[in-house]
Amino acid sequence: MMESGETPLTTRISGAGISPHLQLDEVTVRFGSLAAVDQVSAAIHRGEVIGLVGSSGAGKSTLLRTINLLERPQAGRIRIAGRDIANLQGNALRQLRQGIGMVFQRFHLFARRSVSENIEFPLTVAGVPRAERTARVAELIDLVGLGGRSQARPRELSGGQQQRVGIARALATHPGILLCDEPTSALDPETAGSILALLRDLNRRLGLTMVVVSHAMDAVKDLCDRVAVMHQGRMVELKRTIELFAAPQHPATRALLRRETGIDLPEGVATDGVRLRIVIHGPVEATSILSATARRFAINLAFDHGRIGHVAGETLAQLVVRLPPHSPTADVVAYLNAAGARVEILEGAEADDGS
Repeated sequence: MMESGETPLTTRISGAGISPHLQLDEVTVRFGSLAAVDQVSAAIHRGEVIGLVGSSGAGKSTLLRTINLLERPQAGRIRIAGRDIANLQGNALRQLRQGIGMVFQRFHLFARRSVSENIEFPLTVAGVPRAERTARVAELIDLVGLGGRSQARPRELSGGQQQRVGIARALATHPGILLCDEPTSALDPETAGSILALLRDLNRRLGLTMVVVSHAMDAVKDLCDRVAVMHQGRMVELKRTIELFAAPQHPATRALLRRETGIDLPEGVATDGVRLRIVIHGPVEATSILSATARRFAINLAFDHGRIGHVAGETLAQLVVRLPPHSPTADVVAYLNAAGARVEILEGAEADDGS
């Protein structure tokens, strides 16, 4: 929920003249000789949702756990609201963690405790009076959509309901930062979608700063304002979600997106003509651009495969099309780029990025 006079999120993301809520400066975490997190720097602004993606072992979960000092960095600084937290101990560390909620992949609920008792646990640890605990638990149960289930045990709940309990518990102490480690990977696609929608709603209503780890691009494409790609312990790319999907720069990012979307040259296709991968996002419709291109050069554009969907609320078209033999390929690519597309030659001419 945006307070009166608060800077809009789009301005916060740019960071101009605004202190980050969470700042990572050259953070390194080693396990023996392995740098699980290697000199990572990032600035995350209040109310922003950041996705951390990457293949298994890329360092994303280790980086997440380092933010609340479940893992200790061997080098670098972690600052929250300008305060360096890397060396906190004892009571100061406990107070820090009350301001940082954490949602886990496997829920980690107490099997013998009810929904209410699971949510109440961090409040009890924090020494909150009983009447205040009771009121807060009731508020949270309503907030995450678990009305009527307060006395149920975890075994009586679906996976999605258990994750809602985990989210409510993470919010119990009014944290300003919420860390989510693969929050939907144990759920079926429909349930995962409902949990992602809940997290986005909580971000908007409560103004939470969120960091969400996922190996699945679908889990971050509508939830996150920006996405960071981890590869071999390093953060190799960090940009607005739509820009990452539309114009990935690092090979690791491109590999992730190609695995997730399947937008690549299919095996076993004929090799006549020139094949282009075309990415279009923004207000211009893909069909309009392709139709105008076909008319401009009096050619037929054969559609091989692809898809048109939505990322972060914007339309994104990712297509593979085939130009007929002897087409003016360079002119077609230049025309498409000028119209707002990003074009890559896949086959049939010298491979070149036309963006």
